[in-house]
Formats: sequence, C-alpha cells, structure tokens
Amino acid sequence: MERTRLTSTRRDEIQRLYQLYAAGQPTLDANSLLRFLHREQMEVATNQETVERLIDRYEIEETARTNRAMTFEGFLRYMESEDCCVFDRGHTAVHQDMGRPLCHYFISSSHNTYLTGDQLVGKSHLDAYIDCWDGPHAEPIVYHGYTLTTKILFSDVIRTVERHAFEVVMAQYLISILGEKLLQTPLDLASSGELPSPNNKKMRARSEAEAEEEEEAASREAGESEEEEEDDDGEGEEDPEESQSKLMFWSPRKQVAKKKVKKVMVAQALSDLVVYTQSVKFTGFSHAGLHQHPYQNTSLGEKKAHKLAKTSGPDFVAHNQRFLSRIYPAASRTFSTNYNPQEFWSVGCQLVALNFQSRGLPMDLHDGRFRDNGGCGYTIR
Repeated sequence: MERTRLTSTRRDEIQRLYQLYAAGQPTLDANSLLRFLHREQMEVATNQETVERLIDRYEIEETARTNRAMTFEGFLRYMESEDCCVFDRGHTAVHQDMGRPLCHYFISSSHNTYLTGDQLVGKSHLDAYIDCWDGPHAEPIVYHGYTLTTKILFSDVIRTVERHAFEVVMAQYLISILGEKLLQTPLDLASSGELPSPNNKKMRARSEAEAEEEEEAASREAGESEEEEEDDDGEGEEDPEESQSKLMFWSPRKQVAKKKVKKVMVAQALSDLVVYTQSVKFTGFSHAGLHQHPYQNTSLGEKKAHKLAKTSGPDFVAHNQRFLSRIYPAASRTFSTNYNPQEFWSVGCQLVALNFQSRGLPMDLHDGRFRDNGGCGYTIR
C-alpha cells in the first residue's frame, strides 16, 4: 500500500507526547525515552540497551547522538517506523490453521475491481475479477453491465489470471488457458458435508456462477435499486444483484422491460465448472437450514444484510457457521464508495466485498484484517 503523507494532526499528537516526556528539555534523553516506552507503549521488557540502539538507528543529529538523546525529528522517525508498529511480526507469514472448511474463515473479497473509477463510466482494467457479458461475434466481454464503463475481452482477462496467479466459449477459455489449475471436480474430502479448506484449494482457481439459471432484475436499466422498501421480515425478496455472481451472462442487445425478470440458462459446459461456490437465492435462514447445501453460497446487498444483522443477528451467525455468505455494496454507490465491513464480519459473513479502488476507513479495516496470516487473504473467524 502506498505510504500516505503524515498528517499535521498526527504530527501534532506525536509532538505532544514528545514534549510531555522531554519535560521542557530540548531533547528526549535515554531515561525519558525508556519511561515513554514502558508507560505508553507497554514495552515492559525494553531496557537501556534497547533504547540506545533506537537512538543510534533513528537519531541523525550528532550532538543528540553523543548525548544519548533524541530530537523531535528522531523521535518522529521512530514513531513512524516498523519498530513502533503494533503489528506482530510473527504474523507476516501464514501462521493459522489452513485446514478448516472455508466457512470458518474471513476471505478477502472485492467488488467490480476491474473498474479503476466509479461504477457507471469508470475505465475497465485487467487487474480484475470477472463480470461477463455477451459481446460481438459470440466473444465474451467484461464490463459493468448496463453502464458506460469500457469493455475488455474475457480471453484477455483469463490470460491475465493465469499469468498472475489464475457461454460455451467462456468454458473453453477457462479449461484451455488454466488447465490443471482450474478446479473442475470435487476434492476428496473426509466428509462430503463440508467445504474444502484453503489448503485443499491451494494453487487452484475456481468458478462461481448460478449452476442452472440466472434471473436478471435489470435494476440499473429500470431505475430500481435495493433501496426500495423491504418486507418486514427481511426474507424472501430479491436484491438486484442477488442472483448475480462473479460470472454473469446477460445480453446487452436484448433490452428488458421495466420491472420484468428474464431467465437465462447457463451453458452446461460452464455450469459443470461450478464445484464449491454455486450461487443460490437467499429466501430465509429457515429455508437455508433445511435446503441449502454446503457447496452453495448466497450473495446479499449491504442494505438487506444490514437489516438481517439488525433483526436476526443470532440466525445470521448460525447460518454463517455452515455456509458462505457474500455481501456486496449497494447499487447506489456509483462512485465506488464503501460501507463499514465490520458490521458484517461481526455476524460471521466470510466474503465482505469492497470496492478496492477506493481508499478510506473501510479499506483500512480490510487491509488491517487481511494483513494478518501472511497476507494470504484468509483469516480464521
């Protein structure tokens, strides 16, 4: 992540700490620095030897170094260094158990990040996940459907996936380009009633789609959105993107009448590639408990998920103990803004998708969570 410029507010805060422990002196002597480390940083094991090593490392003013003290600039360099970072360096490598079912992990997840700007007219880029549509001459294209975003070829995207990690034509591209890296058949698991673990899926790519059919609620075309009034129980209604997945197969040449729903059959060759992440419509926690399979997952818009978390929190938590849940930003976030992911992590949602192209507090929270465990994208819930 690009290092941001130190804000005056943070500099002022550090300066107040420096002045407090310098006690009116022009420099911070070694004893005062040791007291700061014990009281403020809770580094109770730090001793005089450690303090002098910090002075040698971060103080560049010769007189202060000779007097075994720190100027404010030296103290500031230390406060902004890795030596002052609260992150446990032992967590820079994978250290958690990677052998549990996928639903036991928070999983780093993005939303429409092939767009480098906003959701309506942003430029598409190959650093992406896949939002596919029918293009000219049966050539699949990638862009944010029903918008003015630029289009890129599906084949170029898959070649990029293959280099950097990972309708019938799409299946052929996936199989021919990814080859053995593509997960095409169920893994040999100890129990057929559970999801594979990150270790099981290591170095393998997977496809996600509706296994049998996609229902299109052309909300962008019709001006509808998930901001419409929901039923009181928060269950059973359709979100605009709920029936979508990371592989979507709609034809922009066929305009859909307002409020009409069109069913589109997914090619069998592509459907066959969906192994562990078959996307199904969420109709309620009770229904899911009785009918949903471990290899199936649901996608919920942030507004519907917020209502469920508020009104049915314990049921949401229980649901996520067995199944994968993906949360995605509201359709109204046309400028690629983000919601606070913590609300959905708190009820156990594994795939809390954010617009990675937009920096800010939500992405800071995401980066902080997934910096752990070696930055592999999986952390135990």
